[in-house]
Amino acid sequence: MNRRARRAAGRKSKKASRGAETSASSAAAFCSEAFTQLKAGRLLDAQVSCQQALAIDPAHTDGLHLMGRLALETGQHDHAVEWLRRAMASAPRADLAGLLGKALQGLGRPEEALQAFDKAILLKPNDPWNWKNLADLLFELKLVNEAQHAYRQVLELDPRDWDAACRIGYLHYLSGRLEDALSYFGRCDALRANHAPTLTMRAVFLLGLKRFEEAVSEGLRAHALDPSDAETCNTIGAALNELSRHAEALSWFDRALGLRAQFDVALYNKGPSRSESCGASTRPSRSTTTCGRTGVGRAPSRI
Repeated sequence: MNRRARRAAGRKSKKASRGAETSASSAAAFCSEAFTQLKAGRLLDAQVSCQQALAIDPAHTDGLHLMGRLALETGQHDHAVEWLRRAMASAPRADLAGLLGKALQGLGRPEEALQAFDKAILLKPNDPWNWKNLADLLFELKLVNEAQHAYRQVLELDPRDWDAACRIGYLHYLSGRLEDALSYFGRCDALRANHAPTLTMRAVFLLGLKRFEEAVSEGLRAHALDPSDAETCNTIGAALNELSRHAEALSWFDRALGLRAQFDVALYNKGPSRSESCGASTRPSRSTTTCGRTGVGRAPSRI
């Protein structure tokens, strides 16, 4: 090749390189615009921008990522899986693996979702979001020990995560470990003060632990915040029964039944209170031992 041919080849190579850079920057610009549109809730506009980016570069990772997110946002989990797998093939990233796991979970494919969440943790082990995704799925699958471990990892990375503390406490409650459950719900109370469902559950645990005065106190705190909760009224009544304050207990069971007419447990508990307040007992109280018998073992909101 002579000098003139080499110069021509060099100019052609530079031109091709500039063209590739321009295409890449154009695809990135469309993706940047799509991100802005997605944040603003303009999903259709974001989709059009992504399609323009992928028309320039079909393997553009951010374009594939955004198409996956958009599909996930609109409940098209099967399409989300396809887009996100293409994105992962282009550039394996923890955020992509996490979204892929969400899409697979939405399709009812938990084993594959667990693998995707494990991959996300492998790629970025210090991100609490990755551990939270895994923990939530394990919780949903009722894998108690594994879920507790994952939520503990969340709390190690983000000690202020209320949901993780709440769910660990609830899992302890389901396992009958009321002291541990009470401890974690105390942490929830510190993180989110004046949250009535948290206080109601603390009252339930205290009742199960036979710490009746404290159960009444926590129940009253909850009731002051949410007077419409029949469960709280029943818990207060059950604790007062155990303290032989039957007339007071009767009034709380009446409140519970006033809020929920078909509240069978409160109705059952009301019988002994009425009898004791009249000086005679006709049947044993149903609220004497574990919190499960008080009928207030429901989870707080967002569990």
